[in-house]
Amino acid sequence: MILTAEEYARGFIDFDAVLPEGCAVELWTRTTDEPGEEAEWTGPYSTPEGAKVLSPPKPSIQLRVELKRGDDPTKTPILNKVR
Repeated sequence: MILTAEEYARGFIDFDAVLPEGCAVELWTRTTDEPGEEAEWTGPYSTPEGAKVLSPPKPSIQLRVELKRGDDPTKTPILNKVR
């Protein structure tokens, strides 16, 4: 995904998820000058209310999403939206 200057200036990431007890969502970001370049992942961003993106300002961003279950295999997190 290529970000505009306005999008990056917002610098905030949040999400909407259903999180049964023991479940979690972790978002990770990394930014590069060109799509396909390698960079270190920054995160996790794990609170639905959001957090400041800590990846350095660059024109291309990648997002990694990890959905984590707790000890009860019948409870699964559901990610509805990332902003």
